[in-house]
Amino acid sequence: MCQIGTLDVHDVPHASPFSRYALLFPMPVPAAGAPSCGLEVHQALAFDPKTDIELSVKPIVWCGDSLDRIRDFPEPARRKVGQQLNRLQHGQEPHDWKPMQAMGPGVCEIRVHQPSEYRVIFVAKFAESVYVLHAFAKKSRKTARRDVAIAAMRLSALAEVRRRQNL
Repeated sequence: MCQIGTLDVHDVPHASPFSRYALLFPMPVPAAGAPSCGLEVHQALAFDPKTDIELSVKPIVWCGDSLDRIRDFPEPARRKVGQQLNRLQHGQEPHDWKPMQAMGPGVCEIRVHQPSEYRVIFVAKFAESVYVLHAFAKKSRKTARRDVAIAAMRLSALAEVRRRQNL
């Protein structure tokens, strides 16, 4: 079942030109065909301050505990992740990212360099949403097999949900 939640604006600062006017709030998700892989949907809306016209951006769909994991990051890392996710929502590339071709086409990771290393694995190739598959603190040069396996399992569940919903 899809869970609807909210993000505090301080959790995900925005990098768009209209960032001071952006709000995050949940959008309703139809009950029929609700995903069973623990997806949470958050829609960000930005408003042009000059015209007060709503600028729609891609919602973020959080798979599993990815949102909770990002909330557990230290504030500077969380801020950078939020800025990069906001870029994805507006159709831009993150500043520091790399494709994860071994996982499949369109799967990428955001890289955050703080005193520790943090990663967010996502899929943004679909028109309807940005899907955050997994987030974690990286402890060695190579990504741990466990983290790759979690992201792969969630990608597989996402593919099944999208297939059932004819997306």
